Amino acid sequence: MRRLVIIMFCVAFATISNSIFDLFAQEKQSFDDLFDALTPGAQDFSTKLPNGYELVRVNSVDIQILLLDETSIQTQQPSIPAKVVEISVVNDFVAAKRQGLKRRRPNNPDDTYMEEDPEVFDYWILDTKTPVAHGPFNEQQFKEKADELSIGDEINWVDIYEFAP
Repeated sequence: MRRLVIIMFCVAFATISNSIFDLFAQEKQSFDDLFDALTPGAQDFSTKLPNGYELVRVNSVDIQILLLDETSIQTQQPSIPAKVVEISVVNDFVAAKRQGLKRRRPNNPDDTYMEEDPEVFDYWILDTKTPVAHGPFNEQQFKEKADELSIGDEINWVDIYEFAP
């Protein structure tokens, strides 16, 4: 767990150091976003999921489902990339709703900051036992896959912040 905290801090620090100038330069950036960016760890958390997977919030945009062991993040294993906004755990399955991300200023190669795309959502199903990740799906494809896996009737979406301490 200690390594996870260190890794999360390093990732957050690198993200902040690369974008801090842009955060101050952009007038439309809200105080809440600026505060969140300048205080790594203030709202970060991880929550255990089945079979060694965890929901990990590193910052307001980087919220993923990853396989963790006691010493590291297992990036070679199937995972669900950022930005996870809702999940449902059904036995060994984790269903996830993700909000799409886009570059804040796509025409500026120096600005790699990612922000939410309010128009884009996709869905995933992670079989934590096998493990295999199914997705991304649109809503209809997701429902079909959930029914195929016999979990469609059991999915109850929960906002990821319900898992925060």
